[in-house]
Amino acid sequence: MKTFSAILESLIPGVRASPFSKPEPLAGLDYNLELRLKQQALEEFWKLNSLPGHPGLIVPSPMPRLYRSTSKRRVTTSFNKVYFLHPGEKPRKSPFISPSILEPQVHEKIFRLVHLRLSRREDEPLAAALNWVIIRDSDRGCVLILNTFRLDRAILRKAKQLTGWILEQCPEVLSVFVLYDPSHSEYYLEAGREKTFSGPASTWKGRLRCLAGFPELYVEIEGHRLRFTPLVFSQINRSILPELIKTCRRMLGLEAGIFRNIHLVDLYCGYGLLSFGIGSRCGSVTGIELAGPAIESARQNYARLSVKKDKSIPTMRFMEGRITSGMIKRVFQEFHKLNRDINVILDPPRQGTEKGVIRAIAGFHPAKILHIFCGTDRIPAETIEWQKAGYRPYQAVVLDLFPGTANIETLTVFSK
Repeated sequence: MKTFSAILESLIPGVRASPFSKPEPLAGLDYNLELRLKQQALEEFWKLNSLPGHPGLIVPSPMPRLYRSTSKRRVTTSFNKVYFLHPGEKPRKSPFISPSILEPQVHEKIFRLVHLRLSRREDEPLAAALNWVIIRDSDRGCVLILNTFRLDRAILRKAKQLTGWILEQCPEVLSVFVLYDPSHSEYYLEAGREKTFSGPASTWKGRLRCLAGFPELYVEIEGHRLRFTPLVFSQINRSILPELIKTCRRMLGLEAGIFRNIHLVDLYCGYGLLSFGIGSRCGSVTGIELAGPAIESARQNYARLSVKKDKSIPTMRFMEGRITSGMIKRVFQEFHKLNRDINVILDPPRQGTEKGVIRAIAGFHPAKILHIFCGTDRIPAETIEWQKAGYRPYQAVVLDLFPGTANIETLTVFSK
């Protein structure tokens, strides 16, 4: 099968773009041109794979550049020089800090300040112990995370000294964390989230230390302030979240009113973004997620909002576990007691659902399934699975959640 990325790349020979091996291959293009190329590639992909219907026009991002809410750089030292690099880049052939057109300018400012500090001879032990330097957006500022593969008293002391200095130099930094990760992981949250930080939350709590500031991040959704720890995956493009929520509601027929007859099942629910953003229109919600820190954040969000007696929050239950056909069968068999129609949101990682999950869900005859594909190449195979299980695609909407890259997000509603 010819991949979406390969089709898109084939359309660009005469257009100036970065090599597709780079993390931001389309960032140098005019955004209108980028959208046209993605639209052409999407339509060709749809036709080549004989997908039913038409994907429609790609919904553009409100912020096509400077939008990334999480930025990361791999820390490498070479010939007594410190480099902050994108994944896969090599030192000496790169600038000391790899640039990005997609990240906010304040992220660049913070990277430069941290790099300046780590380039001092007295901070060499901390620089040599770092995997990543990560910056994440919260509601009113940024969070700095120092991901280390080695952490002893001397390194922790250096991290605390850097913390005090960066808070003085940069008021946009609200909190600083140190995360001990001896695995030298190639992933940090937006990639490999099914592998990174999975398992009980307690496993990772001892590895994350808040050196200064508030210990959680925030996002405002539909008037609800949701909190989550820095270990938890969140959408990389906050500017398009209102459109994402609105589109999901429209596709599930939940635009206006309260639908007490519907039980929403949010699979791969994370900290509860869609559970709260869409589930507030439903009679009850069940969210399931593999990553322990994420499910703990979802539970705490529900506990806090329900204590406030927020009438827009229905009964919610959040469960931790790997989403397999066996788990689906165990959990879904309880839903018939609710005497409600079942709507499912399925938002798996890029490589798609595990074998048998789609068939298991279909076996319980949900009224609607909203399948969110962040990996476009999974659409043909998983659409066939739904069709074999008796469901047909009713509508598809494509959002440009990842401007400047060769990725898009496709939402498809399946029903009988």
